[in-house]
Amino acid sequence: MPAKRSPESSARKKRSSFVLPLWLRWVIPAVLLIIAVLVLAFAPARTKTVQPDKASSSPLPAVISVNRAYVMYRDENAFLLDVRSPQEFEIAHIPPSGSNHVVNIPLEELFSRLDEIPSDRDIVVICASGRRSEQARDILLKAGFPRVTSVSGGMQAWIENNLPVEGTFPN
Repeated sequence: MPAKRSPESSARKKRSSFVLPLWLRWVIPAVLLIIAVLVLAFAPARTKTVQPDKASSSPLPAVISVNRAYVMYRDENAFLLDVRSPQEFEIAHIPPSGSNHVVNIPLEELFSRLDEIPSDRDIVVICASGRRSEQARDILLKAGFPRVTSVSGGMQAWIENNLPVEGTFPN
């Protein structure tokens, strides 16, 4: 008659069947360590400083109201840039304010005339409705002008708000 096994001896055999060979006990942690080092080495640093895009570095809001634009032009010596065509400018434009005057540089000529725009003043860009002035603002910011904003609603909003205008005003 075969000898009876004690419950302890069968438990020992079950435990011993799950024991990894000695070499495998070192390989698995080593592989995991190598993977962890590689992940950390190629992961982006959390403290990495990202340079802001020039288009977003302006301390001025991207778009301002016509009333804010008028105050900046009249009282704060802002440079007012009208990017409409010369014909549109002749019909209606913002009059000079003290020593300040509006400069008309059509949007399609802006790249070739950047040297006419001061980089040391706030630049307020206006057009007929606000679309071209936003394009001009983005061009100026990308060209390195630090403080540029666009007038919401353009000359249409300027006239609707009864702000000063001069020109030929055809009937």
